[in-house]
Amino acid sequence: MVAQKRRYLLFEVLGSTRAASEDELMRAFREALEADWGQLLEAQANLRMLYWSPVVHLGILRIPTRVAQQLRASLTLLSKLTGVPVQLRVANCRALPQWRTACRATPW
Repeated sequence: MVAQKRRYLLFEVLGSTRAASEDELMRAFREALEADWGQLLEAQANLRMLYWSPVVHLGILRIPTRVAQQLRASLTLLSKLTGVPVQLRVANCRALPQWRTACRATPW
C-alpha cells in the first residue's frame, strides 16, 4: 500500500458579506471542479475541509497532490457562491500543514 501525498490549501473568500456554511462551500467547490475538469477528477479529488472560519472567511482544504493545480484553477474561476458574487484567493498551498505561519493574525 502506497501512502497518498497530500497538499494543504489555505484560501480566503473575498467579497461576501454573509457567512457561508462549510457545506455550501464544499458543494460549490465540488461543482466547480466537476464543471471545469469533469466527474473523474472530482471523484479523485477527495476534498476534505480541515478548517473553516465564517467570521474571517478563511479555510483550509486537504487535497491530493495530483489535483492541486486543477483545484487551484477551479477556485480561481469560481465567481458565485450560492448566488452571491465572490472571489476566492488561494493564500498558500504546501505539502506540510505549516499554514499557521501563513496567517498569523488568526488564532487557531
